[in-house]
Amino acid sequence: MSAPRIFVACPDTPTACGGVKKLYRMVEILVRHGFDAALLHARTSFQCRWFHSDIPVRSAATVSIGPEDWLVLPETFERAYVTSHRWSWKRQKRVHRRLTRLAARTVIFNQNCYLTFRKHSWKDLRRPTLYQRSHTVAAIVVSEDSYRYLRTAFPNLRLFRIRNAVDPDRFFPTGAKKSQIAFMPRKNAQDVVQVLKILHLRGSLDGFRLAPIDGMSEKQVARTLQESAIFLSFGYPEGFGLPPTEAMACGCFVIGYDGLGGREFFRPEFSCSIETGHIAAYVEAVEAVLAEWRRRPEAVLEKGRLAADFIHTTYSPEAERRDVLRVWNCLLSDQAGTSRRTPDSQGPASPNRRAA
Repeated sequence: MSAPRIFVACPDTPTACGGVKKLYRMVEILVRHGFDAALLHARTSFQCRWFHSDIPVRSAATVSIGPEDWLVLPETFERAYVTSHRWSWKRQKRVHRRLTRLAARTVIFNQNCYLTFRKHSWKDLRRPTLYQRSHTVAAIVVSEDSYRYLRTAFPNLRLFRIRNAVDPDRFFPTGAKKSQIAFMPRKNAQDVVQVLKILHLRGSLDGFRLAPIDGMSEKQVARTLQESAIFLSFGYPEGFGLPPTEAMACGCFVIGYDGLGGREFFRPEFSCSIETGHIAAYVEAVEAVLAEWRRRPEAVLEKGRLAADFIHTTYSPEAERRDVLRVWNCLLSDQAGTSRRTPDSQGPASPNRRAA
């Protein structure tokens, strides 16, 4: 019997997106360890230009995928599955819809559980989901929060959790911190405006430079974070929260929303979590840290170092590699695919409990 093939579908996203990179990363790990794996893009000519990768890429429009193959779909493909064909007039969307109809052994890689039912409606609660298809054998998540969410929604679905690694060769502290505040303006943009506007009106930003992270390459993002003393997190809801983890990995003191998925790493000893939408509390927390930076910058820098140590230890490439291989060795050990109704007994890989 020939080795099973694993195809990982990926949207043709030209701008920087952490979820896309994680799809590439899964294929990189599998190929490096001898699995027959490839990434699928709707367009053969498509390339992610904001980071480099040498993994095999195939055309999702023309590749032949059979019932003995494995197909990994991101959670965003639920849209293609539940929306009528009228939505699928664009080539990429037609290809995505085709993939959700294949008879392959399907695994859903859910990197943001809060997008799971994005295109569903309370008016049609009986509409089935990708997770309920007979060909869907398992789902993979990236946080304890997402594990709990999908276990609640689909108690009989086989479920695995892997840890998202932060690249230590790209995101690391350099010690060259400035009076600079980094943030992502597209994440809950109205909250961004409210917090920064109030801080400005109160004169709290005097002496600090704002560094918006938008439209940057991965290298530029890392450089900005390495220079910034503080990172403001506005992401909500998040399946995990790569931006704040990358900021912590670069030694930033992170203030803001944990997005629910980030609760596991928003530790009070080196960060400050704010209740979502609590603008006044957000402003007060930022002002307290800015005042501390003005009085004793070393105290803020020390918390940044603690954050970096925690992230690099807990979310290391080695931990991610072990998790990915554990999941796929477990899935492939059951070639008949009969384990769909047997929940994974190992549970989520907690930051405090290493996966085997």
